[in-house]
Amino acid sequence: MVALERAHERAHERVKRTTIKDVARLAGVDVSTVSRAMRDHPRISETTRQRVVLAARELDYRPNAAARAMVTSRTRSFAFLVPSLADPNVAAFAAGAEAEARAHGYSMVVAGYRAPHGTAAPGPQLFREHRFDGLLLMSPRHYPESGLDLPLATLEEARVDNHGGAALAAALLRDHGHRRVAFVGGEHDSPHARERFLGLRSVFDDATCRYGDWTPQAGFDLTTRLLDDDAGVSAIFAASDAVALGVYGALHERGLAIPGDVSVVGFDDMPAARHYWPRLTTVAQPLERVGATAFEMLLARIEGREPEPPPVLDVRLVQRASVGPAPVGLR
Repeated sequence: MVALERAHERAHERVKRTTIKDVARLAGVDVSTVSRAMRDHPRISETTRQRVVLAARELDYRPNAAARAMVTSRTRSFAFLVPSLADPNVAAFAAGAEAEARAHGYSMVVAGYRAPHGTAAPGPQLFREHRFDGLLLMSPRHYPESGLDLPLATLEEARVDNHGGAALAAALLRDHGHRRVAFVGGEHDSPHARERFLGLRSVFDDATCRYGDWTPQAGFDLTTRLLDDDAGVSAIFAASDAVALGVYGALHERGLAIPGDVSVVGFDDMPAARHYWPRLTTVAQPLERVGATAFEMLLARIEGREPEPPPVLDVRLVQRASVGPAPVGLR
C-alpha cells in the first residue's frame, strides 16, 4: 500500500513539475517560441510548431485550450460574427447559441463588424489570434468571402414561420379596418424579409414594400419617404422591432399619432418592445432558440455530418397598444 501511494505521489509530482520550460527544452526552442506556437502565431514556421506539438504531446503538457488544440487539432471554440454589436437581437441569439454550445463543450467568441452592403468583414487579426473550429453568421450576405476553409452556419438556416407570423399580424390589421398597409425594412435579398412581406401580401394583395436593412435608421428613412409619397397609408408593418423604432420616430416627427393616425406592427418581440410608447404590437419569435438551432447545424458540419433540416419554429402574435382602428377616411 505504501509503495502504491509513493508511486501515485511520484506521478503527481512529475505532472506537476511539467512546465512550459520543459516543453521548450525538449523542443529545442525558447519559452516565448513555445508560447507563440501555442497561439498559432503567423511568424512561427510549421516545422517549429510541429516540434512544439510533439514535445507537448510527449510531456502531456496541456495547461489550457490552446495546448489541447495543438494535440487534437480542435479548439472546441467558434466565432459568432455579427454586423454590429448594437443590434438589439444579437444578445438573445448569442445567449441561445452559447447555451447550446456549452452543453456540447464548446466556447464562443462574438465579434462585430460593420457591413452596410455586405462588403466589410472582420480583420484577419481575429483569426490569427484564435483558432476556431467553425463560424456562425447572421447571414451569408454579410460575410460572403471569408477566405477561411472552416465549417459555416447562419442564423437564416434556423427556420422561423415568418410567413405565418406576418399573416397573423396582417389579419389583425384587417380586423381593425385597415386597407392601405406598407411593409418597411429588411434587406431585399433576405429570405426572412421576403417571407414576412409575402405573409402580409397573403392578406393585403396590394400592400407596398420598401426594403432597406434592419436598423432603426432604415425604419426612419423609409417611413419618411413613404409618407412623402403616399399619405394614405393607415398601417405600417416593420420588418423587425428595431426597424419599428425608426418608424415611431418618423411618425412622431410628422406629428402623427400611434395608433390614432397610423398603426404599427413589428416582428421579433425583443425585450425593449414592451417599453416603446405606445407599447409595440409585434410577432414574437424564439430568438434564443434560433441561436441554438444555428449552432446545432454548425456543430454537425464541424463533425463532418450534414445537418438535418431543422423544424420550423413557431411564432405568436403579441397584441399591445400600437394597433387601433383605421381612421374613418382610410377604411
